Amino acid sequence: AGGRIAGQIANKIRGAQKVIGIAGGEKKCDYIVNELGFDAAINYKEYNTKDKMIKRLKELAPEGITQYFDNTGGFVTDAVFDIIKKHGKIIICGQISTYNNSEDDPSKVNIYPNYLAKTIYRGLSILGFVCSDFIHRNEEEFYKDMPIWLDQGTIKFHETFVDG
Repeated sequence: AGGRIAGQIANKIRGAQKVIGIAGGEKKCDYIVNELGFDAAINYKEYNTKDKMIKRLKELAPEGITQYFDNTGGFVTDAVFDIIKKHGKIIICGQISTYNNSEDDPSKVNIYPNYLAKTIYRGLSILGFVCSDFIHRNEEEFYKDMPIWLDQGTIKFHETFVDG
């Protein structure tokens, strides 16, 4: 859900030129394009390798990628690091592809390429984002702005309720 909100804010509030979402499955991809207003979506289950992801990102964003909100890690992040433009910005909020990795099982440990060298030579800015670091801003920003955006339909949010 974090990427859905971040993408809508980038697109509808901050005026991003293009917002491309990455989701697992055609249904989710259709939702973020047709309901949330993203410009495009990539199904990571179809484009399931670094090379396939790079090719698709280049097709959808031939002008290049300038910002990346990362909840995924893994081959998606590897692909973005290879093609992000000079002075690009990366916000790392999650690394879901790595959460079940274990040093006890070497096949599940991600061996990351040298992101630091790419960061230096491209002049990238990277911010690790933990929601609790911004709680102090809830009153002045989030609780002021988000209800208005939701009421106006600028930001859409889908909830699922399960009895049990």
